[in-house]
Amino acid sequence: MRRTVLLLATATLWVASAASTEVHAQGNVGVGVQIGDITGLTLKLGPTGRAYDFAAAWDFSAESVVVQGHLLLDHPVLTVAGTSPVRWFYGPGGVIGLNAGDNDDVAVGLSFNVGLSYFFAPAFEGFAQTTPRLLLLPASEFDLGLAIGLRFYP
Repeated sequence: MRRTVLLLATATLWVASAASTEVHAQGNVGVGVQIGDITGLTLKLGPTGRAYDFAAAWDFSAESVVVQGHLLLDHPVLTVAGTSPVRWFYGPGGVIGLNAGDNDDVAVGLSFNVGLSYFFAPAFEGFAQTTPRLLLLPASEFDLGLAIGLRFYP
């Protein structure tokens, strides 16, 4: 099962790198990390307006992988003269989790992402978000994720 988890993580990173190659020419790709629930890597295609946000996390000791993705819409909420505006964002998405431990559980659900972001330098975005999730498979369950993170736009 460890091989399955590694294959899934590799495939996710490969798809993310392929997507970032296409969008990088437009300068709209942010890569970084987030800490919380989930803790892992984050990828954002499109820095403001309409964007797509992905996060992937793994735990090799528990043999689990979680991937979530969201369509994000954002709007400025506070602008201080001469600085980047604080923006709030929101949008629907989904989550898939694979636990390759004893019982090979796969969790699938719907999620919604809402939070605040701020470009504190032209190429750096900080963000804080909450992600309510409704897991549908293997059983219905509600989960709430909170995370903070940093993305770099090369």
